[in-house]
Amino acid sequence: MTETGAAFRRALGRFGSGVTVVTARTGHTEDHGMTASAFSSLSLDPPLVMVAVKRQSRMHGHLERASGFAVNVLSEF
Repeated sequence: MTETGAAFRRALGRFGSGVTVVTARTGHTEDHGMTASAFSSLSLDPPLVMVAVKRQSRMHGHLERASGFAVNVLSEF
């Protein structure tokens, strides 16, 4: 496992459950976000995560149009 893979594993291993904020940019300046508790790792190789987003939500459409997304894990403090 590469150092990047090991860091990915350590980071996701520390997240049992909690709240994340998923963000996506659909234009040069259009940022969108939502809170999500349905987040988990899918694979270490390749590194993949899963976020469950209701198909009928506005965020689902934003994620489809975005070239990428970010998941921010909130701390307990």
